Amino acid sequence: MAEISNRNMELMTDDILELKKCGLFTDDEINIFTKKLTQLLFRLSKSTTQLQDFRDSIKFLKLLLDEVRQRTREKQSIKTGRLKIMIIQRLQYYYEHALRKFSSNLNFCLEYLDFLSNHSSLDNEGAKHVSQMIERFNSQPKVFEEAAVWFKQKDCHGEAVKVLLKGIGTHPNEQLLYLDLIDLELSNPQDIKIAKFKKYLDSILKNIPDCSEMLIYVLTLLETHPNLCPVQDYILDLLLQKYSNEERVWHTIATMELKGHYYNASPEEMQKKSTNYSIQRCIARYKEGIAKISTKKKPALWKLYLNTLIHLQKGNPNNVLKVSSLREALEEAKMAKVPLEELHWYAWLDICGGNEEHIMKTLVEATRCLPSSEQLWLLYLKFCLLRKDFSKAEEVFARAVKSLGRRAAPVWDLYVTALQLNSDAKTEELFKRAVAEPYEEIGRKFKPRYLRWSAMFNPDPAYFRKVYWELARERPFTRELHREMLTLECRDDRDDVKKQFEVFKLYSEQFGDDIDVWLDWIGAIWEQNAPDQNEEVAKVYQDAVKKLPEIKVQEFIEKYNERDIGRVAKKITK
Repeated sequence: MAEISNRNMELMTDDILELKKCGLFTDDEINIFTKKLTQLLFRLSKSTTQLQDFRDSIKFLKLLLDEVRQRTREKQSIKTGRLKIMIIQRLQYYYEHALRKFSSNLNFCLEYLDFLSNHSSLDNEGAKHVSQMIERFNSQPKVFEEAAVWFKQKDCHGEAVKVLLKGIGTHPNEQLLYLDLIDLELSNPQDIKIAKFKKYLDSILKNIPDCSEMLIYVLTLLETHPNLCPVQDYILDLLLQKYSNEERVWHTIATMELKGHYYNASPEEMQKKSTNYSIQRCIARYKEGIAKISTKKKPALWKLYLNTLIHLQKGNPNNVLKVSSLREALEEAKMAKVPLEELHWYAWLDICGGNEEHIMKTLVEATRCLPSSEQLWLLYLKFCLLRKDFSKAEEVFARAVKSLGRRAAPVWDLYVTALQLNSDAKTEELFKRAVAEPYEEIGRKFKPRYLRWSAMFNPDPAYFRKVYWELARERPFTRELHREMLTLECRDDRDDVKKQFEVFKLYSEQFGDDIDVWLDWIGAIWEQNAPDQNEEVAKVYQDAVKKLPEIKVQEFIEKYNERDIGRVAKKITK
């Protein structure tokens, strides 16, 4: 490494002199740069130099170059062209020497290419590096991709195409190379030739085992090139020849018809081009596909068909053709026993308009076919409640709760809210049913709500206290229930300290691993300002330290001390 060491010292001396001469940096900054450069040079001069040593030196010089550029912008009168050239040359020097020693590292080769790409003065070196890289790493498809990108950036379209074709020749099964090639050709519209594209497509079909999705993607690339309609038709021909049993193929053809690309259309048909005619052709393609593909794949195509019509109808809900087509398709899908999804049932409900009989019929069918849908049950229940059909609502509610199980909380919520407006007795009965559910998700949600309602329903403390103790002793335990009860006990008109502490006692028994439980209890004692508060606080403090997990004890002590200091400070400032 003696050659590198000597050369580095020469370069460093020149760099430091130029840094001083440019006037952008202070003497202290230059001393720091000198020290850092010396350290990096020492690492590079060792016989055990690693690639990371070169990377660190390169990183430092790039940061220095960025700083020079930034300060030059701020002080435009200062000329730094020579300094920047010297730093770039040193960077190039480091890259080249690193590559001599670590020539098998592809990522570093690509880093060097990226560096060369950013400096037009090094284009010749870039071309040379690309050539060497392809020769050394031709087993890696990525090399051809990156090389083509470099040539494209340098406006060398022909060279980029050659590189990708060479890559395809070496890696005929690599999809990305074909896609890059097609994308590259499309970026140069003056050189687009239909025969050339067909040749590329034939190669894809020959070398890529399952290329249906790839061909469909190429179609999307061609959409903005109307002069390549024959190529699009050629792709559709290939898809129908080889993949006519794929639902995505028929979906693609149908959506292209919808966009105005009429496949295999006569001149007379082309003259009819309009929005409604495109919709008709789109629907016809879906129906053709459904008739031709295998039974196993029909449901998937049906869903794509319905989704397209739903999207169309949302775009213009007043278009009679769109609405009637959607209604007809939904009816046909139902007759074909296609398992409809939530989206399809929503669409069916939308096109019912205000016809309550049709809405009810659709909701019955929807919840029967899709009993796991929380949203459909909510719509069904809400519809019954709006009609004030409480008998039917109770029936729907029971079925929904049974079907949804632990996911039924929103249904409970809706039904409880509705009953609160109509019957206190039924509301209480419903709350009792909710908290008795075998699912913790339901019990936890409705226990605090039941307690809150009971306090509003009957302001006698004895009533809601009875409710609290019945709920609090039964699983599932919930923090929110205890917090709600403490809020009720702290009201100005009652503020029963003894009752609060009874709640805290049970609260801490059930959630003794929660720091906030103990801190809130201590805070409640402080608020009472009783003569024996210090003794009471000490008891709670000791219980907390004893019952909290060991990992939380120190955090509790720190938070306690913070609150204690804040409390004392508050007293002093009064």
